[in-house]
Amino acid sequence: MSVRTPLLEGVRVLDLSRLLPGPLAAWHLQSAGASVDKVEAPGEGDYARTIGVRRKGATNSAFYELLNDAKRVHVLDLKTPHDRDRLLAEIDQYDVMIDSFRPGVLDRLGLSAAQLQERAPRLVQVSVLGYSSESDLAQAAGHDINYLAHAGLLHEYLPEQTRSSQRVDLPNFQWADVLGGAMSAAFAAVCGVFHASRTGRGSRIEVAMADAMRLAAPMATADALAGVPHTAPGLGLLNGGLPCYGIYRCADGRWLALGALEHKFWRAFCEATGRQDWIDQHWQLGQSPGSLAAFTLRDQVADLLATQSCQHWLATLEGKDCCASEIRPLAEVLAERPLPDAVFSVRT
Repeated sequence: MSVRTPLLEGVRVLDLSRLLPGPLAAWHLQSAGASVDKVEAPGEGDYARTIGVRRKGATNSAFYELLNDAKRVHVLDLKTPHDRDRLLAEIDQYDVMIDSFRPGVLDRLGLSAAQLQERAPRLVQVSVLGYSSESDLAQAAGHDINYLAHAGLLHEYLPEQTRSSQRVDLPNFQWADVLGGAMSAAFAAVCGVFHASRTGRGSRIEVAMADAMRLAAPMATADALAGVPHTAPGLGLLNGGLPCYGIYRCADGRWLALGALEHKFWRAFCEATGRQDWIDQHWQLGQSPGSLAAFTLRDQVADLLATQSCQHWLATLEGKDCCASEIRPLAEVLAERPLPDAVFSVRT
């Protein structure tokens, strides 16, 4: 049985951050039972309020509401002694504080790590940074695209040199903000709270997104460490170079994702579709990703799947254990399965 269990019940979080990484980290902590107070400056407050579309009748953007609606919002101008002192007077009520200021900003506001620790010895201070405070880029401005570039991951989207003049399409996912920032910060906060529960001492933790992202693509990283040259999109094991692992258009214009990476799954797919002659054409049996043989077979698979609707293939492959899924628009998925209150559930 899956239940909503407040694992972090009693933990109080102060969110001084804005935009995406910090607020999403606080959202994750809240989804696990923590209570979150959000501090915003007078005037425009969190810039996320005006980013993206608004629902009909809403004051703030849907993006802002998604991350912050359940938080208690307090308006404080931390540049003024009065509001800074108000925050300091209440800081000992919190277990975690999350900020997204550049290094040195909190010090200049009179909210240094030492000052906060003096008021709240058990406080876990989590600073979500673009670049480490010890790096040459500590004060550099940046966004998701810059942290991915710095981590070496954006290079994975570049085409081979023969197509270098073509436009490079970026993913509509903020990988560095979400993985390197929000998820890493939430994990750091929980680790800090656990440490404080054992020692009675808080800590100050930096989460540098550009650094945290360096292990976000372990297979590509392993290849690079092993001296394997960069594999352009469409030529590698997981980015389009295999017929068994790719996306295919069906006769009705819908798309199918085939993830038969292991040979046992590929065998199941071939048997279910009546193409036993393809079974031995697999990368685990010697077919090189991105090779002429792989591309030839990929075209043949595409031709086959284009003969019938996506629903036909889903019915054909149902229960066959071959890793096939329909590619559905996000709006369609959300209409059927609304967002959960938490990204995990506790089984009892």
